[in-house]
Amino acid sequence: MNLLETKQEILRLKLELVSIQIEKSEAIQQQDYLKAADLREKEHQVTETLKNQKKALETYLNSLVPDPSNLEEINSILIILKDI
Repeated sequence: MNLLETKQEILRLKLELVSIQIEKSEAIQQQDYLKAADLREKEHQVTETLKNQKKALETYLNSLVPDPSNLEEINSILIILKDI
């Protein structure tokens, strides 16, 4: 597993999620409820993708044998999981 790519993807998804939430809030303020509903669906999809990324990281973490050779990798995974 490439942790740098995974972290970048998680950060991209989090940024996308915030952007969608802002846009959804603006749509609600403008009473554009169809757009808000579409954005709510996108928000749900991105949230689910983030949950899947988290599950994949947890599964990978659980597959690692804790020994000194991979402590740095384990620490990196834990930091990424904390950020999700």
